[in-house]
Amino acid sequence: MLAKRLSLGLNQKSVAKIMGVSEESYLHWEKEQLRPRVSMYPGIYAFLGGDPLPAPRTLPERLRRFRQARGLSVDHAAQLAGCDEATWAGWEGGKRVHKSQLLLVERLAVELGGQVNDLAP
Repeated sequence: MLAKRLSLGLNQKSVAKIMGVSEESYLHWEKEQLRPRVSMYPGIYAFLGGDPLPAPRTLPERLRRFRQARGLSVDHAAQLAGCDEATWAGWEGGKRVHKSQLLLVERLAVELGGQVNDLAP
C-alpha cells in the first residue's frame, strides 16, 4: 500500500479516508504492525486497483481469495454457502470438497456476483 500511496502523492490520512478507515488503522497496516480485518479487504483492493497477491492456484487458495475479496469471515461465507464454519475452514485448509458440497460453493460464487469458474478446481 505504501508504494501505491506514494505513487499517487497521497498522505496516510487521505488514503485512510478513501478506504473508510481510521488514520491509525491505516498507519498500522502500512508499517505491517497489524493486518487488516478481512472486512477491510474490498476497500484495500479497490484502492490498489485489484488484488496484489499472486493468482491462487489451488481450490483452497481460490476459496480463501474469493471470500477475502468480498470481505467475508469464514463464518459468514459458510452461512452463505449453507454449511458450517468448520466445513468451510476445512475446505480452505485443503480438506477435499466433495462433489455435492461443490454445488454449495458454486451457488455462493454466483450469489456473490462471481463466476462459477472462479472457484472450479
